[in-house]
Parts: sequence; C-alpha cells; structure tokens
Amino acid sequence: MQPGENLFRIGLRYGVSVAELRLANCLSGDTIYAGQRIYVPYALPTEPPVQPWIWPSTGGSCPASPQCRNPQVMITSPRPGQVLSGPFQVFGTANIENFGRYKLEYRVDGRPDYITIREYYEPVENGLLGEIDPRPIGSGVYWIRLVVVDQLNGVPLEPCAIRVCFDIR
Repeated sequence: MQPGENLFRIGLRYGVSVAELRLANCLSGDTIYAGQRIYVPYALPTEPPVQPWIWPSTGGSCPASPQCRNPQVMITSPRPGQVLSGPFQVFGTANIENFGRYKLEYRVDGRPDYITIREYYEPVENGLLGEIDPRPIGSGVYWIRLVVVDQLNGVPLEPCAIRVCFDIR
C-alpha cells in the first residue's frame, strides 16, 4: 500500500470489488495502512493506474466545466469547479415527461467510465437529488453526472455533468 491508496481505488484498478478485497485479506472494515500488503484475488492490472490530478492546497483552483443544457435534467448544486471535502448533497431537477428513473454517477477526470452511485425512481423538481460521500473515493478532479431515463423506451436523455474537486485531506 502506498500513502493515499484505499480499497476502492485498488478495486477500480484491478477490476475487483471492495467486498472481494475485504474477503481476500480477512478485513472487517475499510481501514488499511501505508506499507501494508494487500492481496488482490485473481486479477492483474490491464493498464497502469491513472492518478487523479491533485491541486496544490494553497493557491490552487478547481477547473469548472459544466455540461448541462436541459432544464429538466439539471444539477444546480454543487457548482462546477466547487471544492468538496466531506459528504455533500446534490440538488437540481430530474423531471421529464414519461419519467422512468434517474441516477447519479461520478468518474475520474480523464477516464471514460462513470460509476453509478445510486438510482432513484421518483422525479425531482428543484430539490434534493441525492448525497455523495467523496471520502472513500479520494482527492482529485472528478465529474458528477445526472442521467434521466425515459420510462417508455428506456432511453436516457442528454445527461448533465459538472466537474468538481474532492479534497479529503
């Protein structure tokens, strides 16, 4: 283990779940330490891990880059470029005609794949969409995305994605 690593990041890197890592290492929780050896079951990395960009703690800024065009699929808080350090709430609107469901997702800036945090089955109009805890994810630049799916044909509308920074130090 290197400083700053956690079971979630190791799982992403090797394509195994946190539960599989806990089981393989006889861990009851998520606490691990720098220098500790962690066994990764039946997996080898397919590419070197991508480290999220971590900005300097003094004088740094988080790059903002919103991608939200549909007022019916909109994140209003947090704001693009906001630095988030603990559990936070996501506000906005997920309310379309023939509403089916919506989900909140995140991804590391520079990586292609989003990870679903949770799915919801009730529409929201200018309200609480959900909560995210960045502490198990780690510090760096991330995208948060809201995806709303039509009930009739299961097709997602254009999502709303914002870039934020997690600073969990």
